[in-house]
Amino acid sequence: MKNAVKILAIVFFVTLTFEKAEASSLWGHPHSIVFKGESKNWFVEHKRFLIGTMVEYETSLTYKGTNQYIKKVRYLTYLITDGASDLAGDFSLKCGSEYKTERIECGGCRYLDKQESLTFILDEYGKFEERIILKRER
Repeated sequence: MKNAVKILAIVFFVTLTFEKAEASSLWGHPHSIVFKGESKNWFVEHKRFLIGTMVEYETSLTYKGTNQYIKKVRYLTYLITDGASDLAGDFSLKCGSEYKTERIECGGCRYLDKQESLTFILDEYGKFEERIILKRER
């Protein structure tokens, strides 16, 4: 009888795991989440990964604009926010039109599996600012 209960419990949890369209973990959280957005000048993709209880992320930015000044700026900064927590970084486009982070462990980052959108803010230390809404891909 005990073995039958264990088997039923395992089948129940496995069924819950495969119920959603996204690949989910045993606790119902997707293993990865992708947010994308674009403006006339930028395409942005931000991914978060759930590895056990840790969160990792990677971000890629593609400049589509024609302003050559952007490619000469020493450092541009970005902020990705859900309104409750922020993730920031610096980058340069001196070597091309694309920037991509390596997959980075993010101590203190929330996983955002309930979030439908994020705000991406790009600036050059207060000289200009561009905001892009990143929508969750399903």
